[in-house]
Amino acid sequence: MINRYRPEIDSLRAIAVLGVIFFHLEFLKITGGFLGVDIFFVISGFLISNFIIGRINQKQFSFCEFYIKRVKRLFPALFTVCVTTLIFGFFKYQPESLQFLSLTISSIIFFLSNILFFYESTYFNDLANQSPLLHTWSLSVEEQFYLFFPLLTFFIFKNFSKNSFLIFIILSIFISLITSQINSENLNKGYFFLIQSRIFELAFGSLCSYLMIFEEKRLNVFYEKFTFVFKFIPIFSIVVILISFLIFNKNSTLPGFFSLIPVIATAIFILTIQKNNFLLKIFSNLSLVGIGKISYSLYLWHFPILIFFPQFSEPKNIFLYFIVLFLISFCSWKFIEQTFRKKEFNIKKLSLFFIILNLLLLLLCGIIYGSKGLKSLYINNLNLQENILFKAVKETRNNKNLYIQNECKFLEKNTTKKFINKVNNCLKKHQKFILVLGDSHAIDVFNAIAHSSEYPFIIGLAQGNCRPHTPDNLRKKR
Repeated sequence: MINRYRPEIDSLRAIAVLGVIFFHLEFLKITGGFLGVDIFFVISGFLISNFIIGRINQKQFSFCEFYIKRVKRLFPALFTVCVTTLIFGFFKYQPESLQFLSLTISSIIFFLSNILFFYESTYFNDLANQSPLLHTWSLSVEEQFYLFFPLLTFFIFKNFSKNSFLIFIILSIFISLITSQINSENLNKGYFFLIQSRIFELAFGSLCSYLMIFEEKRLNVFYEKFTFVFKFIPIFSIVVILISFLIFNKNSTLPGFFSLIPVIATAIFILTIQKNNFLLKIFSNLSLVGIGKISYSLYLWHFPILIFFPQFSEPKNIFLYFIVLFLISFCSWKFIEQTFRKKEFNIKKLSLFFIILNLLLLLLCGIIYGSKGLKSLYINNLNLQENILFKAVKETRNNKNLYIQNECKFLEKNTTKKFINKVNNCLKKHQKFILVLGDSHAIDVFNAIAHSSEYPFIIGLAQGNCRPHTPDNLRKKR
């Protein structure tokens, strides 16, 4: 059973990642979909413990092999997302946001983005919450887990016994759970990001692995005595997970004791699913398994797409969003994840390759951060745009036909009945419009935009007494 592929685990990943995506979309009222991350932690703890303990028992465990596998599994797709996000950030962000994005990517390289968001959430709350890489905090937690857990596990099995490992796991669950509950009750929201608040979830996965490896015979006897009951338990566990997605929300006291509901349900599912052949067939379905296989890429790409293109979160665009997301994620899985996972690489060359890529990305982020988000370049570009706008305003001032004659490009001083009728008539033809609201300066802006833009529906709602550009004949009319 050790290290044997289990398709139902991929299906469980599919449920977890869809919960997270629905939560960020605010879709179907999945207010607790973020608990999908908690499920991911349990799965990671289970699979990593299975690999490490299995190899230690066979006396084949290699730290080098373990870390190379982790790098090949996680880094290529993550690096691609970071670079793509930085490129989009360059074109879409102002200097402050771009600077914070470069700091975020630097922290990701060092597996510290969760700590960055913990410290910066107070001072850069809006920046943090709108960061396209905010979701990478969970990857940093896992990477930190990968750094210390193999060392501790190897040390315990080498110098003590399997019972000592069990004690270590139980103590980890107890201490982490109590710490999480205390911090959540005291509204220390930043602790949401830290590994000490998540160890109990990873440890529950390790506990599942321990039971299936060392207590398999006892479990089988237990299953045989209560066969009928154990056919329903995995169904019940899935129902509990789905209900958790609906009843919890971002204001719930989490992580903490309430986290045990989806966490224990996930652990029970892992331990008992193979005792229910009917449910096992459902969770071996190719569609669910397929989503689970690309779940890492889905998780990586779903949030940057939403942040850079918020229109996808509108109900009418959600179907299109899923098409785009699944297409990008499938390509990411097929051509990036699978390429690096399946191919055998020279370890030295692979290590050097990843180090060089990281250093180059780190250097680029350092330049952006040191220049305060390429502020001088931004200012120069802004000055250029201002010159273009000034030129357009100047042209409108010299234009005798100052006001646009297009019926859906109009300027009014007040929201009169005439104004409302115009708006309603144009809304029938065009669903969206540009609104320029303000004083005499806004009149200049409206004229510049209306003359230079091909957008069909532009409204100006502005008034003022100081408009030197207004022709005399129009002043008399007004």
